[in-house]
Amino acid sequence: MVAADVGRVVVVAVVVALVASSSLTITALVVAGLALGACQTVFDTGSQASVPQLAGTGPGVLERANSRIVMVQTVNAEFVGPPLGGLLFTAGAALAFTGNAAGFALSALLLAPLLRRGAGRTGPPVATGARGGLFTELLSGLRFLLHHSLLRTLTVTTALVNISFAAVESLLVVYADQRLGLDAVGFGLLFAPLALGGLGGAAAAPRIAQAVRPGPALLGALVVLAGALLLFAVATTVPIAVVALVLAGACIAVYNVLGQSVRQAVTPPDVLGRVVAAFRMVALGAVPIGAVAGGLAARVSLALPYALGAGVLVLTTLLVGRVVARAAITAPAAGPG
Repeated sequence: MVAADVGRVVVVAVVVALVASSSLTITALVVAGLALGACQTVFDTGSQASVPQLAGTGPGVLERANSRIVMVQTVNAEFVGPPLGGLLFTAGAALAFTGNAAGFALSALLLAPLLRRGAGRTGPPVATGARGGLFTELLSGLRFLLHHSLLRTLTVTTALVNISFAAVESLLVVYADQRLGLDAVGFGLLFAPLALGGLGGAAAAPRIAQAVRPGPALLGALVVLAGALLLFAVATTVPIAVVALVLAGACIAVYNVLGQSVRQAVTPPDVLGRVVAAFRMVALGAVPIGAVAGGLAARVSLALPYALGAGVLVLTTLLVGRVVARAAITAPAAGPG
């Protein structure tokens, strides 16, 4: 994680130098974007895999830890980052990128001692398999996913959720214009209720898991998310769309918090990083599929992608319900099951 942050500092520093010398080109920007994306993947994988080691795995600990992480991510990404970035960019493009590099550097400085303390903790003995190259380790994580019924089911479920939501989110600008009659400013404001819902859902996730258990909570989040998409399908006014956005944001946050917690609980520590990497490869790889499918469906009717997304979520809930309902966060599994 620290290495990923250092890598991002270097990439952004190069961009700053190119901006300052008026040498920044589209090609350089694309290469920088790819490099930052690779570093982000390493950081996100490491951060999810580090939570049990740093926070522990006692009753309710993982849910609370992931809840706080998602809440902070939502506040920073939706409420703090965009206006701060806009403010810095108006003062100068180089200043905006410099602030970005400073943020990554601060992250590395804060993480270094924390990860050293976490590495010193002792835990239950785990089997250590042979380590290989990046591709070999990714394959080993994928094999573990395929042989673990709950993890395999959660991976497929998350991929289908991503397809359903990406299909409608990619059309939000068209929806705001054609269905709600909003201008550019109004479209930008539509993301506020989505973020507020995400903040509330992340905060409530630990209590929801405690009240109804993680498995049923995950299934309930899918059903309510399907209802939110149906609201989108019929909505023609801003208030109804806002309600749908709040519900969607809350359901996605609850699903993410509890899904991450279950994944961390049932995966042995020695393969957790590889499993997270394989899970993200499959789940995030489904996003562009959903965006393309949504665009094709919207050619028939703008409401169709929302209705189809809701249908996919309901069907998914019915198909995976028996396995997901048993999901628990209380005890790590010894191996695939």
